[in-house]
Amino acid sequence: MARTSTKRLIAQARRALAEGNRSYALMLLREAHDGAPKDGAAAVLLARVLLVQDHPMAAIEMLAAHLARNPRSAEAARKLSDILASVTPVTFSRVDAAGLAAALRLDRVTADPLARAAGLLLAERGEAPAFTRGTDESALLIALLEAAPVREPGLELWLTARRRTALESLAGPAAEQDEALLAAMARQTWLNEGVWPVAEAERKAVDRLDPADPAHCRAAALYLPAERWCPGRDGGSDGMPKALAGLAGDIRRERHEMARADADLGPDISAADGTGDAVAAQYEANPYPRWGWVQPPLAGAVRAFLDRIAGGSGGPQPDGGWAGGPLRILIAGCGTGRQAVEAALAYAPNARLLAFDFSRASLRYAAMKARRHRLDAIRFRQADILDLPDFEPPFDRPVDLIECIGVLHHMADPFAGWRILLDRLRPGGLMYVGLYSASARRGLTALRERIAGERLAGAGIDPADTGAIREIRARLLARPEDDFERALAESADFYTLSEVRDLLFHAHERPLTLEAIGAFLEGEGLDFLHMDVRPHIAEPFAASVEGGHGESAVLDLKAWAAFERDNPDTFDGMYLFWVRKPG
Repeated sequence: MARTSTKRLIAQARRALAEGNRSYALMLLREAHDGAPKDGAAAVLLARVLLVQDHPMAAIEMLAAHLARNPRSAEAARKLSDILASVTPVTFSRVDAAGLAAALRLDRVTADPLARAAGLLLAERGEAPAFTRGTDESALLIALLEAAPVREPGLELWLTARRRTALESLAGPAAEQDEALLAAMARQTWLNEGVWPVAEAERKAVDRLDPADPAHCRAAALYLPAERWCPGRDGGSDGMPKALAGLAGDIRRERHEMARADADLGPDISAADGTGDAVAAQYEANPYPRWGWVQPPLAGAVRAFLDRIAGGSGGPQPDGGWAGGPLRILIAGCGTGRQAVEAALAYAPNARLLAFDFSRASLRYAAMKARRHRLDAIRFRQADILDLPDFEPPFDRPVDLIECIGVLHHMADPFAGWRILLDRLRPGGLMYVGLYSASARRGLTALRERIAGERLAGAGIDPADTGAIREIRARLLARPEDDFERALAESADFYTLSEVRDLLFHAHERPLTLEAIGAFLEGEGLDFLHMDVRPHIAEPFAASVEGGHGESAVLDLKAWAAFERDNPDTFDGMYLFWVRKPG
């Protein structure tokens, strides 16, 4: 089909959508896509209409098939990633493995949703095709291993068995090895920070490895931290196997970029209290989380949301309003920078951000990632909420907006830290807050207390001991599938070492209740503007007795608290909500 005909069909489909005629738009877009199967724009628009028509699986299957034919279609890969971030297919029987692999290989695409889908697809299709060279599934496995942490327990089990075989082969006759698979597994070990379990016999064999020997180096990269087998730039590359050269180059490049970022973080500081010291030490040793690429949201969508929840009365607004005016934003406790990068993309183009944290290792990683996203609207500084410095202009006066997600509940007194941040927020300014729910984390809290009380090898469990973290994780994975503790394997925070430490061995965590949060908001005179929940929570809340009073209930923390009492796992991620400082 001629390009002009495709454009004409797409234009007609857009008009049909504007008029509310979705069925006709769907017909036109199918015709456009069938006639121009290489047209990424037609595929993406068709996917959007299929979603609106409540056909997410059809959208996923169509985009995967499109990518199998057009493996460089970045716009289709980004759309597929967006869909898989919110939809988990029941079956992958009709999803093209080659298309998923193509999406995972592309740069500037958020890999985690694609990786999760890839792991489920491979688990569904079985071990044999995944490890048979030349199949679409084996190509998908390598793409997955190189792109993001594997988050599928069954697949992890298969991979650790092959890792053990590769290690054992060093002690016997030379055997043929799948070099591409082993190199991809080495990259996976770097991505997951060596979280896979290691049996005692393997540990002893690994201790005997000499990374200067190329054969030993290949095995070492499957088990050891990169600093043990990948020397610095001045350490040379003698003995480095060719299959690991690309990974070694990426590791050294990351080290260099993080070292370069350090000079811009401001003076080195110490935490202001003992709790802060302990938390900072954790994140210095294990910056959390490591992450890949962030795709920008729909242009203007977040600004339009701000205008909807805060554009009326309630205090002074930025010049030009929340929808488009200039914003000065603080990201408090930015960690490794994903939230700061997401915010910079969401509030663009007329926003400047200062992101701070007291972990310098986390900040180095954050600054590296921001540079890779080509974002110059973010400054990173080392600072402690309890002892904030006078920031440089334009952050030397109260800002328009503060984001503080997953931070305050790691302080000795979360509300004291919150008050300090409010002093840096101008009258009428907005704050986006994320706090752990005591109700939703009750089981995890009990498990942590039990782990903390256990003895491991005759001594207390050291949360900085990577071997202890791996052992506890392996024991949880071995539980029956219907056991609560085994259900932690469904958590997104179970598949890298820093994630597991944050989940099970955190230096300090104090989950809160909506009643306590509500009392704080009332005491500080803050306006509660919005509870940020997904439809699977918003819909049952609206249908409940507590939520049955329309918009007034949505803005009533007491109604949300009553709903949580009846549904204690509602906020299993965090409470995420918006408040406004009185004008």
